[in-house]
Amino acid sequence: IHQVIIDDHSWQVLLSDFNAGYERVCNGDDVNLPEKTDSYIEWTSRVQDFAADNELLEQISYWQDIENVQLPSFPKNNTINDADKIFANREQVLISLSEDETRQLFNDANWPYDTDANDILMTALNMAAREWSGNDSLAVTLHGDGRQHVHTDEIDLSRTVGNFTTQFPVVFNTGSDEIDQQIRRVKQTLRDVPGNGIGYGLLKYFNPGEHRKTITFKLQPEIEFK
Repeated sequence: IHQVIIDDHSWQVLLSDFNAGYERVCNGDDVNLPEKTDSYIEWTSRVQDFAADNELLEQISYWQDIENVQLPSFPKNNTINDADKIFANREQVLISLSEDETRQLFNDANWPYDTDANDILMTALNMAAREWSGNDSLAVTLHGDGRQHVHTDEIDLSRTVGNFTTQFPVVFNTGSDEIDQQIRRVKQTLRDVPGNGIGYGLLKYFNPGEHRKTITFKLQPEIEFK
């Protein structure tokens, strides 16, 4: 299944159902799966309603401030033509964490500042980018879960399969603070993003023209964090 039509949460639903169904077949039982939840079409309808909601329009000033940030490009040894920016020319660098490092990331590192693993990873990314570029600020494209923050009290998407992923820019400014201050600042920056970032795409692609014109949508972060 291509990632364009399915997200991580959907994989959890599918794999759980496959596993439950397989076990029941092996035991000679009928396969009875949980009831389906609201449809993807229902979600898109709610998204369109939310795009004209005052709650979303209140986010315009936040996203305009993000778009107005001026950031220098990262230093590069070589340039590449647009024609060569194709999948076949992509290279991957794979890094894995040990069991002990994983435990530290998801448990030990978080209790001092009430953070989560994403806060720690983003702090590490900021520190590495600053060491590489010398810039105190960093723009990153983040991915969020679009199942959240769209009238969640009126719609149940817990077992709905589809791609609900949102993309939005975040600008970090950690400077050369001590690591504890950088962690706190990164955490606060992430918590300040309204609605887990879903408003950015709605304002860019769904909102009426008179409101969309108030934001330039020109920021193109060089780093994408999934």
